[in-house]
Amino acid sequence: MLNKQFGIIGFIVLLSLTVFFTGCKHHETPEEKMDRIIAYLTDDLDLTSEQNEILTQFKKQFTNRVIKINSAKEVLKNEVLIQLKSDSIDQEKIKEPITGIRAEFDELIPVMISTLAEFHKTLSIEQRTNLVKKLEDLQKLHCDK
Repeated sequence: MLNKQFGIIGFIVLLSLTVFFTGCKHHETPEEKMDRIIAYLTDDLDLTSEQNEILTQFKKQFTNRVIKINSAKEVLKNEVLIQLKSDSIDQEKIKEPITGIRAEFDELIPVMISTLAEFHKTLSIEQRTNLVKKLEDLQKLHCDK
């Protein structure tokens, strides 16, 4: 009887943990995610309308490219599965979506860097210090092991 109860409790705990870790993931579109980030930065750094406009303009350029990149990544995942199921791998069919992803990143990277430089110029010393602190905290939270 005790083993059965222990098994049921263990199953409930395992199920709860699974739901917690997989159910808490944000399921946002790239645009929704950028809106959330811009709202957070605007509130936390007390951004001016000029600073907010820089981020909003970047969002318009960024989200369309991210949607294209995500679509190409899905094509790539599906193509890899198709190729793995076949008797031989057609390398060109795998390279094609990768080339598309690389092209999107090649166009996106200069926009990201120039927008960062433009945004950086508008930040006060206090805003910059606060932003750096937030990014360092985020890095510690997600990257340090």
